[in-house]
Amino acid sequence: MGDKDNSKELFKEYEALVRFFHKKELKIKEAICFDKRVSYFRNDDFIKMIQDHHVEIPKIMKSWTFEKSLSEESEAKKFISDLLENKIIWKLERGQEEPKYKWPKKLMISKDQAHQNDAAFYSFVITPKSKSTKVLTILALSAIVAICLFQVWPLKLKLAVFYTSVALLYILIGLILVRLAVYIFFRILGFNAYIFPNLFEEVSFIESFKPFFSFDKCEDGTIGYVARAFGLVLLAYLMFRLSQEPEIIQEYQNIATQSYDDIISWGVGKLEGQIEIVDKNKDFKKLINDLLDAADQDEALEKQKKEGGDTKEGVEPIEDVDVDKYVQDAVEKDSKKSEGEKTAQEVN
Repeated sequence: MGDKDNSKELFKEYEALVRFFHKKELKIKEAICFDKRVSYFRNDDFIKMIQDHHVEIPKIMKSWTFEKSLSEESEAKKFISDLLENKIIWKLERGQEEPKYKWPKKLMISKDQAHQNDAAFYSFVITPKSKSTKVLTILALSAIVAICLFQVWPLKLKLAVFYTSVALLYILIGLILVRLAVYIFFRILGFNAYIFPNLFEEVSFIESFKPFFSFDKCEDGTIGYVARAFGLVLLAYLMFRLSQEPEIIQEYQNIATQSYDDIISWGVGKLEGQIEIVDKNKDFKKLINDLLDAADQDEALEKQKKEGGDTKEGVEPIEDVDVDKYVQDAVEKDSKKSEGEKTAQEVN
């Protein structure tokens, strides 16, 4: 297609061509190829992109000569064959998965790189250098350093990050629940309906929110119809219960509100450095009280038996015991015992 003596100039043209296709929003998806993530595009989309920009491409590829206009499909296919020959793009094919998907999740490099077909997929071999990549790298490193220095952030900034994180968490949980409810409802009616169908797929962050909604009809067998009928009965029963006891919805709302308030109060307290004062001897004091109450009750029961009276439960303790003093004496005895053992060991 042209003179290819100056390899450096050609490489710059190839790089400019790849950057041009990226800027023109060629429909690019991501998949896994030999355990690596690759960006790829379909043959038909690539041909259409070349035909739509048949004027700009020759201006970029100045060292190439074109016999006909790239607006013609045959010339566009010939241009793709030359890109394959010069290893600017490589041809990919589906991996081992169901062929019904328009955009496969797994791809492999095709053994036949010389010929193209309508069902082929391609990926750019050359990755153009971009200033945005450098900027994103610097921003990522800066974010990592900032996270490591979270303890020295101003309190207002810490609280802003905390509130934002909790809000995003609740939005994500709410989205998942709504998504699940919509899917179950339409699945019972015999349809597959998804809000953000690519939300949990292995795609880029932006692609995970495209499209917003997908809807298609199910092809169920006998077991599927039985399961749908059972689900319909459960759904009708649930709606009946909610109509009879609407306070159930209010209870769940109160639980959600209370949990949100607890998380907020806990997080704010931690960030503001509020320290909960804990009595280390609290459990020990409770144990002593329980033992003393049990002993007093046993003594009272024995006394009533001797006097011939009826036994009663919940008898008050005979005498008050100073539990704090009792615990303090026990701690002092324990510390003296430890010091004595330590002294004995030093003497030996």
